[in-house]
Amino acid sequence: MKLLWQAGYKGAVIGGALSTALLVHAALAANPNDSNKAAQATATERPGISVAQVNEATATDSQNDKQREAFKWYMRAAKNGLPDAQIEIARFYAEGIVVPKDEVESARWLKMAADQDNEWAIFQLADYYAEGRGVPKDDAKATELYGQAAEKGIAWAQYTYGTRQLEGLGTKPDLVAAVTWLTRAAETGSFSAAYSALGNYYAQRLGQEDQVEAAKWYLKAAESGDNFAQVEMANRYADGRGVPRDETEATKWQLKAAEQGNEWSQIDLAERLLAGKGTDPDPRAAIRWLERAANNGNVHAQTALVDLFDKGRPGVFPADPDAATHWLIKAAKAGNVNAQFDLALRYIDGTGVDVDREKAMGLLRGAAEEGNAQAQLRLAELLLEDVPEPEPDAAANAAAEVQ
Repeated sequence: MKLLWQAGYKGAVIGGALSTALLVHAALAANPNDSNKAAQATATERPGISVAQVNEATATDSQNDKQREAFKWYMRAAKNGLPDAQIEIARFYAEGIVVPKDEVESARWLKMAADQDNEWAIFQLADYYAEGRGVPKDDAKATELYGQAAEKGIAWAQYTYGTRQLEGLGTKPDLVAAVTWLTRAAETGSFSAAYSALGNYYAQRLGQEDQVEAAKWYLKAAESGDNFAQVEMANRYADGRGVPRDETEATKWQLKAAEQGNEWSQIDLAERLLAGKGTDPDPRAAIRWLERAANNGNVHAQTALVDLFDKGRPGVFPADPDAATHWLIKAAKAGNVNAQFDLALRYIDGTGVDVDREKAMGLLRGAAEEGNAQAQLRLAELLLEDVPEPEPDAAANAAAEVQ
C-alpha cells in the first residue's frame, strides 16, 4: 500500500500531500462526474503536478478510505468476538495498515482469536513466540502452539512441529513424534519439504541410516517438484544409494531439476549429454544447457564452454575461438584465476583477440597476486623481456661483487 507521501509526486513542489488531497476533493466537488477534469483542475492549481500524479494520489486516497472503513468494520466484528476479524485486526497492526505498526497490539489480537481455538491464530501466534514478535521469544511456548495447530490439521504446523521435535527446539528431542508429524505433513500431498526432511532423517540418523526409506521419501518430494529432492534422486540413481543404479533415471531427474533453473543440474545434465550417459549423446543440447548456467554467472559452466569451443566436436561443430574467448573473458571478469591466466596468454599470442600486452600484464598480475604459480612465472618473464642483456664484462663484474 502506498501512503499519501509515497504516491510519487514531489512534496517540495506540491507543498504537502494533504493540501493536494484537499485540492483533489475540491476539484471533484466542482466536477463530480469527471475525475479527469478534477485532476486537470488540481494540476492547474499546482503547476508542478502532472495529471497522472494527481490521479495516482486520488486513487491512493480512495484506497486508504476503503482500508480505513474496512478496519472500522473489522474492529467492530473483532470486539464482538469473531476470531476471523481478530486475525485481520492483528494483520493491520502487524503491517501498519491505516494504523501505526504495533506488533504488541497485533499479538494481543492474535491471542484473543487463539483463545477461541482458531487454528490459524494459534499457528500465527506460534510464529510470534518463535521469533519474539510482540511477545518475549519463547521456544517452549512456540513448540506447544505449533503442536496445537498441527493437531488441527495445518500442514505447515505439522512440518514445523515435526522438525522442532527432531531438533529438540523448545522440547526434548523425540524421533518417534518427529517422524509421525513429518509423515502427516508429507501425506497431505502439498508439503514436499516434509518429504525431504524425512529423507534427511532416514539418510543421516547415526548408526542406523536407512537409505531405502530415505530414497522413498526423497522420491515423493521430487515428484512433488522439490528441486533439492530432484537433485538428490539424480545422485542416488547415479550412485545406487537406496535405489538400483540407473543412469537413465539419474538423467531424468537432473533434467527436471535443470528445468527449474538449478545451475549445477544444468551442468551435470550437459556432461551427461556430452558423454551419452543415460541418454543419447547431444553436444548441441549440452551447449544450450551450459549457456543457460553460464548466462547466470556460473563460472564452471563458462570455463566448460571455453573448453568445448576451443576444441569443437568433429562431425558436430567446428572449433570457435571467438566463442571460446567470449566465455573466457566472462570467467576472467568473474575473478576465476585460471581464466585470467589463460586469457592473458591469448592477449600475448593474439588467439581470438588482438594482441594486447598491457591487458595481458594486468591479467597476469591479478592471477599472480592470487597465487597462480604459472602466472607468476610468465609475469616475471614478460617483465624481463624489455630489460637489455648486460654486457659480458659487466655481468662478470656484477657476479664478482655478489660473491
